[in-house]
Amino acid sequence: MFGEPAYRLVTAAEFLEFSFSDRRAELDRGVVRVLDGVTARHAMVQGNLLAFLKHQLRGSDHVVFPSMMPIQTGPNCVRIADLTISRRDERLLNEDLDALTTPTTIFELYAGNTTRTNLFVKLEEYKAISSVEMIVFVDVTGERLRAIQRTGPNGWSDVSHEAPMDLILSSMDITIPHDEIFARD
Repeated sequence: MFGEPAYRLVTAAEFLEFSFSDRRAELDRGVVRVLDGVTARHAMVQGNLLAFLKHQLRGSDHVVFPSMMPIQTGPNCVRIADLTISRRDERLLNEDLDALTTPTTIFELYAGNTTRTNLFVKLEEYKAISSVEMIVFVDVTGERLRAIQRTGPNGWSDVSHEAPMDLILSSMDITIPHDEIFARD
């Protein structure tokens, strides 16, 4: 019959038991998708954000995770965001935690072939997580930001910055300077 896969779809629980060694993968509606590697520029911007946020969040009620900590967005979906912020609680200190389920802020860096998936597919999955307060898309090539912030149970503010702008994470009282995000040193 057309439309039905010739293989069994994978659950998030099964996916989280897999080992991909040096490869990054996501679970997309039950299908395992191996991700492309990142560019040096992508890694540099990700490192800039991680270093800044790690320092700013130390001692607060939030903690930042790099891309090696997946987010479970549904029973058959596990995503790899470039950075994720979550409220600090005892579960996060548990070494057996396989994936985040209650992130508050998600950063996705994109360029080239990851644009469609990040800006459309992942966006809707992230919006469906009730704990998510903000989703930030970082255009590594164009050095632009897009901030999508929850305004209510079903409302979102979506602001794209074409000109250089600092990123304000109001719920954490943090401002990340544009020059810090895209620094090249």
